[in-house]
Amino acid sequence: LLLIIRGLASEETSVVPAALVTLTVTGLAASRYPGLAEGPLIAFGVAGLLFVRRGLQTDGSAAWRHGAILLGLAASTKNEGLALLVSVTIALIIVRWRAVVRLWPAFAIAFPWLILRATHHLATDIASGSAIGRVLYRLGFAGEILVYLAVHLYEPWFWGSILLGLLIVPSVARRREAFVLLATDIQLVFYIGSYFATPHDARWHVATSWPRLTDQIAIPITYVVFLTLAKTAAAMKDSPRAEARPVES
Repeated sequence: LLLIIRGLASEETSVVPAALVTLTVTGLAASRYPGLAEGPLIAFGVAGLLFVRRGLQTDGSAAWRHGAILLGLAASTKNEGLALLVSVTIALIIVRWRAVVRLWPAFAIAFPWLILRATHHLATDIASGSAIGRVLYRLGFAGEILVYLAVHLYEPWFWGSILLGLLIVPSVARRREAFVLLATDIQLVFYIGSYFATPHDARWHVATSWPRLTDQIAIPITYVVFLTLAKTAAAMKDSPRAEARPVES
């Protein structure tokens, strides 16, 4: 994953900024949950999302192919990976709907697992029982759930710095990164929605899964923010206006 991030970043900026962006996400790429499928999910999902982003920028068939295959593998790994594939699809429909067809390998890879799960009745706990009834019931406690999520946000300083970075970069740069921002936001909505549908105690579910889920979406947004900041700083440095003027006597 880190090699992919390093390679993609180096296609957009010089060697040193690309290395710094990679160093920034190194800690996030190391899964803190041994024994779970978080490592493969993060590797497949993040790499797939970033390859699709690159495909949107360059229209390169290799980037699209790699992104679709990796997203399909992510969707076959965990439910969060399947949700990511849906999030990416929705984001593509909003940003460039004609490009959705280029994700067909992802659906082809995920389809056999979905058929197997359906034929063997391998329902997830979120969808078990009356999920809609649980959602409707917990909507009355939406404020409490959202506050609880905010209180239990893992490393709030990190997310605060990401938000600050988004505010610093020029608005045109944020528009260029609309795909990743949309896909991440949609995935976040799915995660929050799972706490309204869970058959377990909502507080327990948040405490045991919220840090893990936010880890899954941390790398793409961090990559985009820090790469954009690096490119903005480089553009300002190379601008003629940035050159020092002679001191007038």
